[in-house]
Amino acid sequence: MNIAYILDQYPSYSETFISNEIFALRKQGLNITVLAFKKGPQLNGLEESAGKTVYVKHLFSLFKFRASFFFLLSHSWHRYFRAFNVAIAGTKFLTPAFFKGLTRFFAAVEFSYELRNAQCLWLHAHFISLPASIAHLMSILSGLGFSCTAHANDIYTTSGTELLDKLNQASFVITCTKYNQVYLQQVLNGQQSGKIRHIYHGIDLDKWPVKAFKYISPKRPIQILTVGRLVEKKGTIYLLQALNTLKLKGKAFKCDIFGDGPYYDRLNDFIIANHLEASVFLHGATDQPTLQPFYQQADIFILPAIVAANGDMDGLPNVLLEAMATGIPIITTKISAISELITHNVTGILIAQKNANGIVSAVEQLVDDQTYALSLVKNGLEKIKAFDSQQSTIQLKQLFKHHYATKI
Repeated sequence: MNIAYILDQYPSYSETFISNEIFALRKQGLNITVLAFKKGPQLNGLEESAGKTVYVKHLFSLFKFRASFFFLLSHSWHRYFRAFNVAIAGTKFLTPAFFKGLTRFFAAVEFSYELRNAQCLWLHAHFISLPASIAHLMSILSGLGFSCTAHANDIYTTSGTELLDKLNQASFVITCTKYNQVYLQQVLNGQQSGKIRHIYHGIDLDKWPVKAFKYISPKRPIQILTVGRLVEKKGTIYLLQALNTLKLKGKAFKCDIFGDGPYYDRLNDFIIANHLEASVFLHGATDQPTLQPFYQQADIFILPAIVAANGDMDGLPNVLLEAMATGIPIITTKISAISELITHNVTGILIAQKNANGIVSAVEQLVDDQTYALSLVKNGLEKIKAFDSQQSTIQLKQLFKHHYATKI
């Protein structure tokens, strides 16, 4: 079965779960063609397998007009103009919204043209924003069915009307948590709510070896790790506030922070202003092979996720799965779908969001009661078995095959 995946950027440091999903589906015998708007950095350790990747050209390139012309000649003209009308619907001529629609239309034509010899049977977009819009236009142009995976950062920041339109347009929608599934079903208000399917991203447990549990000695600094983009919803500033309190209480620690984003400067300014440079390190974004030694060394993994001012929030961050699979005690917040993985005092510690003092208390609890910390690790290693990506891949493959069979 040949499927086209429509993405914004490929590959991406913060979306390695998409790369892993594509690789796993290819191993299952599906032929995945990747269509992306931007080419991301080459990631070390990113598994590759046979498959085509196409990147969109410049908006008004000669290639794009040629692709548009030949597509019009070789396909049904009424599909072409229907897709064009859908792309610019509700916009005024020569306004930014008009050009935005025009951009999406030409991208859809170019991608459809690139697929002309691929014998593609289905279209699937990751993210319900731009990629799903392109997949919808491609579906009109080609007559192929399309689906999408909706993620937390576009589910909770997309307007209600646009979100409802996207849900209605797709044949089915996958989301990675039960929390998101319930929310999207409520958006549909009971109409076609069965089209919202929940499949965890999962994790390849073979790639995350369990580390030996290491009791924290008062003779060495506590090794703390966090991984995530430097944006508001990750709540990293509350981790830094907690670390400053720990420093003032005389606790020795080393904290490694991996990720990049618009909050880098303000986080770095806080580190400098509070003289934390010797113990807190902003490493930037990196790939999983580089991260894994830090997971192996960490005593505690902390992700103080919050609901951002614009409503954006995490669903179930894959870094929590990685930390649990490695055998690290976890401190995180009780927002969104995190409780689907973390049960308080069983598989980790859940605290209220925006609560630096809660982080401090949780760290002290893990350091003071390491039998308790070990119990969290053992329970977590049992829990993570339910998130094996092999199960997710089989579910996804079956879903594609079922919907394609009902389409023909």
